[in-house]
Amino acid sequence: DCKSQASKILYQTDWTTIPDVSDPTKSNPYLVNSAEFNTYRNAVRQYIVYPVANPVFPTIPTVQWSS
Repeated sequence: DCKSQASKILYQTDWTTIPDVSDPTKSNPYLVNSAEFNTYRNAVRQYIVYPVANPVFPTIPTVQWSS
C-alpha cells in the first residue's frame, strides 16, 4: 500500500526534522544536509496525499554530518 510505505519512510526519517539536529549551536556534529531531507520528505509525503498504484519513491539522501 502506497500510503503505508510512505508513512514508514517518513517515520524512519522523522529524526531529521528535530531542530537541534541541524543547528550547529546546539549539536556537534550537526546534520549538514537537512534541506535535502526536507525536500525528500516533501516528495514522499505527496504519496500519502496522492497515492498511486506503483509508487517510485525518491532516493533517500545520504546523511552528512559536520566534522
